[in-house]
Amino acid sequence: MSESGYKAELLDHPDVLVDTKPRVYGIECKRVNSSKAIMSNIARAISQLDEYSGSYDGRIVAVDISRLLDLGKKYFSSPTPERANEAILDVLHDTINKIYTQMDSLSTLSINKRVVALMLTYSGLYILHDNSMGWVQEIGFLVFNKEHPVEAELCIKDFKSLKHP
Repeated sequence: MSESGYKAELLDHPDVLVDTKPRVYGIECKRVNSSKAIMSNIARAISQLDEYSGSYDGRIVAVDISRLLDLGKKYFSSPTPERANEAILDVLHDTINKIYTQMDSLSTLSINKRVVALMLTYSGLYILHDNSMGWVQEIGFLVFNKEHPVEAELCIKDFKSLKHP
């Protein structure tokens, strides 16, 4: 986020405080090791955001899903850099679909605890079949526009320039 021009501060709780100018977002971060742990980690992060609520405008839960693809390895193999990126996007889409299947409980938590978005992240090393290496990083937002229409619109606007430089 810092590389994209946002002022980001690492804290204990929330884990990250991001100033998008004009709004400040509290972000609680979780890493998942299995797809079964996604919802419980999200619920825990939402509770932490509520417990340590501060004077910030929006609340976001960030979930690192890197280990869902790596399956215990520090890298994955791919024939091309494009295919590596496609594999990551597939994992992000699959994860979003799994979250949607349990959206009722997540929607209730979002409404009650004022969480405006989920941010899914992946970063990891890939090795091409010719043994060259590369790094892929993806970020996806799942914004709760039904639960928080005004805040969601502002969140989308605030983070529209978030990209890997």
